[in-house]
Amino acid sequence: MINPCFFLSFLLGLTPLLGDCVNEPIPPKTAWKSRVRVEALKSLDEFLNWHLGNETRSFILRLPAVSVSYVYPEGWMGNFQELHGFFSPYQPLVGRVSGHKEDLESTRCVMQAVVHKLSDKKLQTFAADEILAKVLAYRDLHLGEEILLPCCDSGAKMRLYPYKIDEVFNLWLGMPAYGLTPLNEGVPLLLFRGTDFSLDAPRGWASLMSDVDLSGPGLHAFQKAQPKIHAWLKKNADLGKKARVMGYSLGGALAAYAYIFENQWIAEEGSCGFNLPGVSDQVIEQWNALGSERQQGFVSFVNRGDVVSKVGKLFGVVYELSLNVPMKPMTAHTMLMCAQEAFNRSAIDVKIENESRMLAQEFSKK
Repeated sequence: MINPCFFLSFLLGLTPLLGDCVNEPIPPKTAWKSRVRVEALKSLDEFLNWHLGNETRSFILRLPAVSVSYVYPEGWMGNFQELHGFFSPYQPLVGRVSGHKEDLESTRCVMQAVVHKLSDKKLQTFAADEILAKVLAYRDLHLGEEILLPCCDSGAKMRLYPYKIDEVFNLWLGMPAYGLTPLNEGVPLLLFRGTDFSLDAPRGWASLMSDVDLSGPGLHAFQKAQPKIHAWLKKNADLGKKARVMGYSLGGALAAYAYIFENQWIAEEGSCGFNLPGVSDQVIEQWNALGSERQQGFVSFVNRGDVVSKVGKLFGVVYELSLNVPMKPMTAHTMLMCAQEAFNRSAIDVKIENESRMLAQEFSKK
């Protein structure tokens, strides 16, 4: 008998073959408010770039320095970056919250492209995780909703498998995190949203206040929801499927807290954070209490030029991602790296990087 979940996955997975849905048409005009938004962001980015030198936004690499190149096929995402990148004047979806059905459909399309347009597993894995953290986490998902996610099957081949929104966590005043469980193959996923600039909603203000939490970005918000997060992680672990955790920016810090404080219920590999700020000394103490093997299970990706990741202390396995040209601060923080034709990945020397930050703090106090 055919598994209905696999059959659904197969049918929906054919969508890109029936029509290239990532090649959405470019609208002939943009609204004036969108143009003003983009120009204001670019001006702010230019000011920050002038005020903050490149040397203050680079990371100390591990020696001997070894760089791994990621080269993506030209045009594999279609018009997605132009239409939906953070600086897009059309319909930005990267790091921007929306609940529109068409925005979720655009997200579905680009996740399908990961499977159907890419063949290299390294490229697929990075793109899938980055899109989940920077795009899908910013859609307003609903309890019970089903969605196809790219994940590796038992043979390590990436396919689209159906997942269900099993839990929508209210971290604080509506700040969401999403618990997704597979209907067939795959591992559960706990997906944290990053900073929300929806100033017309309490969750937006809560998100911004969490950014400046003196105990560490988002720590109090995480602690408020930790009992429910613990229960969901334990439930899935008891069923034999430990979850991965991931997020971008503030969401990356929240994912890190989940990995550190609920470690025994989380999968041994596959958890990650993108462009996340560092954590406090108290959290580092908890991290150090984990065994060395478990410390390999969470990977952080930070972009050269991003000032956000220069705050706090880094931990574990951290990679710097860079282009062949310098990135301005906001551009670096919001860049969808898998949308670039090529970038480099280099390991950061976390110990020396953190020591340099301590010296800089001591010098600034004098």
